[in-house]
Amino acid sequence: MRRTLLVGFLGSGSLFFLSNAHAQDADTPAPAAGQLEEIMVTGTRISRPEFEAPTPVTALSQDQLQNANPGGPADALRQLPILATSTGPRGATGSAGNGGSFLNLRNLGANRTLVLLDGNRFVPTSGSGTVDVSMIPMALVQRTEIVTGGASAAYGSDAVTGVVNFILDRKFTGVKLAAQEGVSTFSDDEETQYSLTYGTKFGSSDQGHFLFSGEHYKSAGIYSLLDRPQGQRSCAPITGSPGGATARIFACDVRSSQANFTGIISAPSALKGTTFDNDGNPIPFHYGNTVSSTTMIGGDGIKPQFVPQQVPQNRNVLYMRGSWAFTDNFDAYVEGNYGASNYEYQIGSYDQNLGATALSIMPDNAFLPASLVASMKGKSFTLNKYFADLPRTWIQNLNETRRAVAGLDGRMGKWNWDFHYEHGENRNRTIATNDENLNNMTLAADAVINPANGQIMCRSTRDVDPNNGCLPFNVMGNAGIAAPADGTGANTVTDAQLAYLTGTDWLHSRVQQDNAALNFNGEPFSIWAGPVSIATGAEWRKESLYQTVAPEGLVLNTASQVPGPFRVGNYTASSGSIRVGEGYVETVVPLARNLPLLKNLDFNGAFRATHYSTSGMAYTWKAGLSWSITDEFRLRATRSRDERAPNLTELYSGAVAGHNSLIDYVKGPTVVNSQALAYVAGNPNLTPEKGDTTTVGFVFSPTWASEWQTSVDYYHINIKDAIVSVGAQTIVKQCSQGNAVDCGLIIRDPAGNLFGVNNNPQNVQSVLMSGVDFETRYRFGLGNLASWLGGDVTLRGILNYVSRYESATLGITTVNLAGDQSHPTTRWTAQVYYDNKPWSLFLQARYTGWGYYDKTTAATDLPQRVLGGQTPIDVNVAYELPFDKTAASIYLNVQNVFNVLPPDFANGNNYDPIGRFYRAGFRVSL
Repeated sequence: MRRTLLVGFLGSGSLFFLSNAHAQDADTPAPAAGQLEEIMVTGTRISRPEFEAPTPVTALSQDQLQNANPGGPADALRQLPILATSTGPRGATGSAGNGGSFLNLRNLGANRTLVLLDGNRFVPTSGSGTVDVSMIPMALVQRTEIVTGGASAAYGSDAVTGVVNFILDRKFTGVKLAAQEGVSTFSDDEETQYSLTYGTKFGSSDQGHFLFSGEHYKSAGIYSLLDRPQGQRSCAPITGSPGGATARIFACDVRSSQANFTGIISAPSALKGTTFDNDGNPIPFHYGNTVSSTTMIGGDGIKPQFVPQQVPQNRNVLYMRGSWAFTDNFDAYVEGNYGASNYEYQIGSYDQNLGATALSIMPDNAFLPASLVASMKGKSFTLNKYFADLPRTWIQNLNETRRAVAGLDGRMGKWNWDFHYEHGENRNRTIATNDENLNNMTLAADAVINPANGQIMCRSTRDVDPNNGCLPFNVMGNAGIAAPADGTGANTVTDAQLAYLTGTDWLHSRVQQDNAALNFNGEPFSIWAGPVSIATGAEWRKESLYQTVAPEGLVLNTASQVPGPFRVGNYTASSGSIRVGEGYVETVVPLARNLPLLKNLDFNGAFRATHYSTSGMAYTWKAGLSWSITDEFRLRATRSRDERAPNLTELYSGAVAGHNSLIDYVKGPTVVNSQALAYVAGNPNLTPEKGDTTTVGFVFSPTWASEWQTSVDYYHINIKDAIVSVGAQTIVKQCSQGNAVDCGLIIRDPAGNLFGVNNNPQNVQSVLMSGVDFETRYRFGLGNLASWLGGDVTLRGILNYVSRYESATLGITTVNLAGDQSHPTTRWTAQVYYDNKPWSLFLQARYTGWGYYDKTTAATDLPQRVLGGQTPIDVNVAYELPFDKTAASIYLNVQNVFNVLPPDFANGNNYDPIGRFYRAGFRVSL
């Protein structure tokens, strides 16, 4: 029996459409937010009416996502409990950039979440295989389906934790316009968003259809954590006082004891604590409390909270599609995507020379004041410094996505079929400008007097190479002007000095995907309980990575003796490809109908065989039951074997080297090489990860309350042979315990001494996760309570509970991270939607549960600390304008109404760090 259902904002990985949800055609128009509709969902390749999927599926209309967060569907999806740890362009501090929006189901990794557009693969954004969903034409998205059980047998590799499938309104006709402006309560991160969508039929009998959609998005970003209260409080775990109960403690007002903007002398002890004024004169540096070699509480030090809170974005997305119906049973189409995004942000700190890169100032340095020379007594001192008088190192992440698809679809007898070929490319240019050249800074800081003419010059120019181009630079003082907010620096150095002290490092990468697929589905025959549905098909795919880099970034660092003279960047070239061929079959078999305690009983099974050019054959499967005991109560269960193939980066990334201090356990726990090399590179011998997923749940829809629905699902995920780099020290330790594989990764010199370790990714980790997804909702008319009341109210509650999250790696102690701030035990979302035309009101509360700061820390290292939860409240008020032939509305949306900020010491990826944010806009449909 077809049941009228309400599509909710469904989150948390359950199938929240009740017992007789159907497979909705992707071209069926979506209802308005809060409207009752007759809907069909699938989550598989089967599109058979009256199929009740045993795999939990969530479907969300575009209107529901816009009510929750009009910043974009990706931002709204991140508000679902199961997608809460998905990443966006905020908090990006690394030199390779974190721009883009990457969905991460159940916090098990974005590379284990398969993203599809209309059921087809979308070109990856990088060699890691993940898809920036902001490159998808979101203005045309009709709905989003989320499959939260393993789905590799139905959809292919990477669907270990599930699938997010964006479904476009491919038969839209008319014109849609939307415009929006936004700003935070701190008067930053100004946001602008526009979109235009056009669709029309053409041809003598309307056989043709044309679609166009264009979107523009821009945000100013948040320059630094120091612009926000959290950054000003500067709270962090730091090294505690000697003899304390733990090695580290929690503290606020944390400052650097190591360096400031004029330089601090750290050695010898007689000069330690000497700093400089802006003119380079020595003055005392006043330390605070709980002083370590790098941190302290209070004192004269700076707060090193330089990282950006949100990365500025400038994004444009275009989409076009043309189709032609040759007959009622045969269509052809072509479509093209183009997306361009520009993410620019400061690196996580100023240019700096700290610790291993600290500068050694000789007693004959030409810039030393006489009073300090006398105190040096002919010996050098070590200087640590942040350079506010140099421009900040900035990253430009320029990303372009191009995708073209040509396809055919039709019907042949009892079979529907479709074929498509896709070619996609993602081109990325990452450019690090004003990147400190550590080699040149070392030479420039070592300035001496030329005895021939009394001028200041570099020692290396005087004594080694008179043509090396070195320009002397005074590293003491010279920081009278702090870097302005635009990151251009104080410009207290000459252009020639700047060109010598800094450089530009870059990488250009191209990820290419070619994909062809042929699919059939139909109901070829019937058995005692009804028609049997079958879907089958074959797919071929090739993915390639080509990455070139700046030759300047490959120069040997004279201090560390590894390639890479720059403070950040030092990119490495890489290239490689993988070819995949696969075939699958899926079926839905009705086993019983209209029997006592067997209202409906369906079996859903799937099998896929895949051949990888790098690792050979892999097999995945799924088996599930959907059992409607009565019209009110349905049980479902699924067991699946899923897989994720190693991505291009894991297979082919270029080698990067660095120095580590490693204990050579083979020779004894006291034998240490403090300059051992650790190499990290791709591993072409990797094999696919394997995941076993079990889901068991029920759906309850009482007949005595037809618009009340509840679902509960238990899930258990076990991932084996997970790919991870275990660490150089762990490899050496495991070798000492007899692990021959790890011993093969160790490099020794002719005398047998430890020289280096190849710390390549390996299939050596296992991950266990289990928990419960719950959702309940109820819709009623206020007129049922009192005749003078009008409008409808929809209530929803969504909850995800994590009982277990364990990752076991050889040689590393296994800890259940459920209840850690990285994996809160409980997340929930509660919503109220009131619709009384022309007004509507949407309220939402989002709770991220409390958690320990880090459950992996030893009791002697850091005391366990519980971080409180966070519950932002969101509101959306909309008004439909009174036009006869035009649907138009205006709205005001406020995210985090009460400006609830994360607790101190919290990880921003698991909390809402932005604070109150206002958006106002309008939408028009012609």
